[in-house]
Amino acid sequence: MKILMVIAVLLLVVGIVKSDVILGIFGAVAVACAGTDALARHFGRQLKTGQRPL
Repeated sequence: MKILMVIAVLLLVVGIVKSDVILGIFGAVAVACAGTDALARHFGRQLKTGQRPL
């Protein structure tokens, strides 16, 4: 999942630097999706093991 977040951030940065609206929007959506997936996996793992979530 870390590599997906890195790629998403790179897409966002390239979109901003090149002033490309489509690439910037695609990068922002990719960052949001990767971040949501990472959070879901983290808290899902905690709930499976019986740990108390934050």
